[in-house]
Amino acid sequence: MNHRGPLSRLVAVTLIVAVAFVFVPSASAQDRAGLSGMVLSNDGSQPLSGAVVHAGDLRTGEIVSSTATAADGSFSFGALPAAVYEIAVQTDGGLYLAGAPVPLDRGEQRIVQVAINPQAAPDPASVNSPPKKGIWNNPLTAALLIIGGAVVVGALVSAADNDNEGVASPFN
Repeated sequence: MNHRGPLSRLVAVTLIVAVAFVFVPSASAQDRAGLSGMVLSNDGSQPLSGAVVHAGDLRTGEIVSSTATAADGSFSFGALPAAVYEIAVQTDGGLYLAGAPVPLDRGEQRIVQVAINPQAAPDPASVNSPPKKGIWNNPLTAALLIIGGAVVVGALVSAADNDNEGVASPFN
């Protein structure tokens, strides 16, 4: 029986890890894309400092956040995977979603400007308001109405069949 000491085990683990790094494909700079730009006030003339820009990959759902925007409103994401991103800006006033997704191709360096408009944002009370009351909003009531309607139609069809008992029909 051959027993190896702790030093030989350490060397073996080190070699395995080194070989794994050689054969694992790494993402090169050419496979990545860059996204930078400015966040502006609602009229597009004043830069917003201290805002955080979030980029969400629409395919994977992964969200990457920038550091707070500089005094000139600038932000920058380092190397992002090529994808289509939804851009959102977070300020003290809330979270604002950009109007259109931003596609980034491999190796592309895209510059965007995002202007937030707090007046265009929906009222949070209306977004989180409960649904309006109605008979169709209650599944039990809706099911009873549909079943009741089917019973009435069935009774009418049955009554019509009883009235036509002496009449020849191709369906009899």
